[in-house]
Amino acid sequence: MTMTDDETLLAGLRAGRPDAARALYASYGAGVYAFAHRRTSDPDLSREIVQDVMLSVWRAAPRFDDDRGNLRSWVFQIARNATIDAGRRRRSRPSLVAFGTVADQCSSAPDDIDRLFRNWMIMSAMNRLPEEHRAVLELVYLQQRKVGEAAAILGVPEGTIKSRCFYALKNLRSSFDEMGVISGDL
Repeated sequence: MTMTDDETLLAGLRAGRPDAARALYASYGAGVYAFAHRRTSDPDLSREIVQDVMLSVWRAAPRFDDDRGNLRSWVFQIARNATIDAGRRRRSRPSLVAFGTVADQCSSAPDDIDRLFRNWMIMSAMNRLPEEHRAVLELVYLQQRKVGEAAAILGVPEGTIKSRCFYALKNLRSSFDEMGVISGDL
């Protein structure tokens, strides 16, 4: 009986052969990247997920049970879990700058300078808001969460979220007025 490519690959991984790790990447790297990129829309994060998946498969290969499934489904199950974990990490870590990093926004192009100024104005206005209003705006508008999700995260009723959104936007407009910003500037 001849061994399939996956069986040969798995035997090499179990034996700890470096060529098997390269073969794993050659066989599954592009597919895992495409899978991760479809779910995250972030090329850097997708590359990181590919590395995590390849390392996890390489480390766990000796414990893989052939009777429970094939190598391909196992690799993509690990990729699915890694993608979910990456999404959770991204949501649980607050952004230092809500509108991207200053380094990402700085360039010599006039459009980028305008965007940087606009984002700075928005951040300044949001910093004038009470914490509960700022938190609601960040969840509902910046993170594009549904009202129910925001309510669950903040531990308040959905009606409270809607009310806070209304008053937060009203206060945000007032902050813009105080700063001398007109809506056409944003």
